[in-house]
Amino acid sequence: MNSAHLLGSAVVLASLMMASNILTNEYSHSGGIPVLLSHQCTYKEDMERGDGRDIFVRYRLDHSSFVNEAFMPDENDLRREIAKVMATRQEQVLYLAADDGLTYRDVSDIFSALQKDDPELKIILLTKSQVGEVENIRWNQVREICVSFPNS
Repeated sequence: MNSAHLLGSAVVLASLMMASNILTNEYSHSGGIPVLLSHQCTYKEDMERGDGRDIFVRYRLDHSSFVNEAFMPDENDLRREIAKVMATRQEQVLYLAADDGLTYRDVSDIFSALQKDDPELKIILLTKSQVGEVENIRWNQVREICVSFPNS
């Protein structure tokens, strides 16, 4: 190896180390929206479920939604309804199914807004394979879906 090649390799290595140090410091305090993934309940999980008053949100392509069966014409109505419902609960948990025509940004924006309103709120994202099309969800199927919370 010639000295120019070694010098070039050393410069690249030093640059990578500096970039790693900067990025680690820059993003070490970064928060985010926690994502909880659901699974089929075990017998034990089913026996230890909450109070049975599950909250299901169907978030539609036009940004209207349903909270359980109550229609919410827009995002502000949804946010007010969730805040009202969660004020009476010890468990701050809701299940959300979003229309698959929505963009990632649409879904993350509603997650972010709901989390901003209630930082303790845990949102479980339901997939199309779990519940089917948003417009045709049968909530009695969702009752069999559980989630594991960190530190629980």
